[in-house]
Amino acid sequence: PYTDAGRLKSDSVHLLTFHAAKGLEFPVVFIAGAEEGITPLNRDGVDIEEERRLFYVAMTRAEDELLITSTRERMSYGELVERKPSRFISEIPDELVERIHPEKLSRKTSNQSSNEQLGLF
Repeated sequence: PYTDAGRLKSDSVHLLTFHAAKGLEFPVVFIAGAEEGITPLNRDGVDIEEERRLFYVAMTRAEDELLITSTRERMSYGELVERKPSRFISEIPDELVERIHPEKLSRKTSNQSSNEQLGLF
């Protein structure tokens, strides 16, 4: 029997929850959906300090590169909903952050067919 960590191959992509990532490290880590309501959750009884700690755990899983994404709007239950970046992003020191906004992406990227998948590396 393999442990969860034992099944993780270094040459593949892994999708993990913040909880499952504890104790593991990866060369590159993506935190997707870093938006208010998602990270941190927007539910009654949610402990913001625990959410902050888990976000920190997720960030510190990156050995070389950390990419955090958020969106201005997303579909939720069939409705387009406006989103704000997670408050946790603003807590990261500015000297450690390189912000990339959609309007700053290259023309090549923005002109590609919506059916064309972009390379990851």
